[in-house]
Amino acid sequence: MSSSSKAYQFTISGNAVTAVYKVEGGRVKLEHMDSDETWTFDGSNVVKTEMSDGRLETTTYADVDGDGLFFKTGKTYSGTGLKSDGDDDLSHSGGSSLIPNTSAYSEEGLQFALDANGVVTAVSEVKYGYLEADTMGPNETWLSSGQDVIKIETKLGQVEACLYSDANQDGVFQKSFGLEVLTGTNPLSLETYKFTLADGTKATGDVVVAGDAISGAMELGKRGWKADHIDANETFQVVEIGSDNLLLKTSTQKSGEIDFSVFRDDDNDGLWTKIVEGETRGTFMTQDGQVNLVGMADAGLLQLADALIA
Repeated sequence: MSSSSKAYQFTISGNAVTAVYKVEGGRVKLEHMDSDETWTFDGSNVVKTEMSDGRLETTTYADVDGDGLFFKTGKTYSGTGLKSDGDDDLSHSGGSSLIPNTSAYSEEGLQFALDANGVVTAVSEVKYGYLEADTMGPNETWLSSGQDVIKIETKLGQVEACLYSDANQDGVFQKSFGLEVLTGTNPLSLETYKFTLADGTKATGDVVVAGDAISGAMELGKRGWKADHIDANETFQVVEIGSDNLLLKTSTQKSGEIDFSVFRDDDNDGLWTKIVEGETRGTFMTQDGQVNLVGMADAGLLQLADALIA
């Protein structure tokens, strides 16, 4: 190592770095750890992640000779490659000097920073080739399943779950599934509908069966009932979940995304309440391309609507 290199020492507890010290000129100085920085130890190296100019910056420190002194060995920005543009901490002998990849992203989505336990610590939005920090709200929970990232957000009267997937493994995640489940705690957010069967009779929860065709829909608005046109790309089907007959409405978009809504008529009076609204790009789909509502129920995604009296 050249004398110009800055060395670091760390206090480590398990996988967490609890203190950072800079060693310069034979002196050891305690370094402040900013609130937007995450410091972890992977068993060999120390890794620091932070947001810098709208990009996720990851810096790696290594103790190659085991003397307790760590030196910066690499810095990446959102997975685009090592940066060594005059950073004297990376100028020591034996280090690589690679030109950073500054090409714009060809897709939009999200990037995530994870700690050693797989907890999401930072979210960044990739848009128009730029990376911008995205605030994680106090009512949001972000979890990593190892392959996908899941966001759970609690709102007034509903809970939203979103699944983000990185299909091409380039570090940019797209939303592959979204679900809003109404809890009934905000009655003003509930939407009420009437449906007509193909034979002209009123659809009720105790009458509809699998295979029934819906020929008409009415929505209750502030000024009373109004016709809800059924478009050519929209379909209805009856799905039995436990003791409930639910109406599943799907709408296929030009992008290939499938939007869906779920309606329930608990007291069999022909007034159906929308309890679920979502969209999918393949998650919870059957082999024949249908929305797998039974799979969502089996996964516990619809339980929050159980308290709602439809």
